[in-house]
Amino acid sequence: MLRTLKNNYDHASKTSAEYVALDIVSDPIPGKRKDVSGMLSEKLFEKNSQVKYLVMAFLQSGMIACGADIFTQKMEDADPIDYSHVYSLTLVAALASGLMNAYFLKHIEHAYPGKGAKEVINKALISTFPLGGVINALYLILIPLFASTIFAAGGFHLPPFDLDFIFQGLTFSKFLTLTKVECIMFLPYHTVAFKLVHPNWRPLAQALMSGIFSIIVSAVTLGYHNVWYEVFLDFVEAPTY
Repeated sequence: MLRTLKNNYDHASKTSAEYVALDIVSDPIPGKRKDVSGMLSEKLFEKNSQVKYLVMAFLQSGMIACGADIFTQKMEDADPIDYSHVYSLTLVAALASGLMNAYFLKHIEHAYPGKGAKEVINKALISTFPLGGVINALYLILIPLFASTIFAAGGFHLPPFDLDFIFQGLTFSKFLTLTKVECIMFLPYHTVAFKLVHPNWRPLAQALMSGIFSIIVSAVTLGYHNVWYEVFLDFVEAPTY
C-alpha cells in the first residue's frame, strides 16, 4: 500500500512539474497574462465611465431645460403651456448642452492638459466661443424647427427642405444676445472649472449655470427677452428717493 501511495505521489509530482513547464513555455514573461487582463479591465472601466458620463450629461441637461422652459412660460402667465416648445428645448439641450458639450469638453481637456494659466485660458476661450457659439446657434435653429415640425401641436411631420424655414429662428440679434450671456456667465465659470473642478464632475458643477442659461434661452426663443430687457432698463433707470 505504501508503495502504491509513493507511486501516486511521484506521478502527481511529475504531472505538476510538466504543467509548470508548459505554463512557463506558453507564458515566457511571468505575469503577462495578468497584466493584459488588468489592462482590458481598465479599458472596459474607462469606456463604461465615459458612457455613463455622457448619459448623465444628456439626462441632466434635458431635465434642467425642461423645468426651465416650463418655469419661464409660467412666469409669463402662458396659458396653456406651449409643450411643443418645452419638448424641443428639452431635446436640443440634452443633445447640445449635454451630450455634445460633455464630449468636446473632454477632448478640449485632453488637447490642453494641465492647470497652468496658459492651458486654462485656452480651454476657457475654446469652450466659450467656438463650442458655445455652435451650441447657441443650434438652440436658435433647432428649437423653432422642432416645435413647428416633429413636436408640432397639429402632429408630427418632417420639415420641408427650405433653408428660410430651417433657419427661421437664427437671427443676428438673438445670437448676439446669447453670445453676450455666454461671455458673462460661462467664460468666468470655465476659467474656474478648468482650474479647480475634475472633468468628471463638471457637468454636475455646471447644473446651476445651465438652469439659469436655459431660462434665458427659453425667453429668447419664445420672444420674451425684449420685454424682460425693457423691464430691467426701467428698473435700473427708476429714480431713487
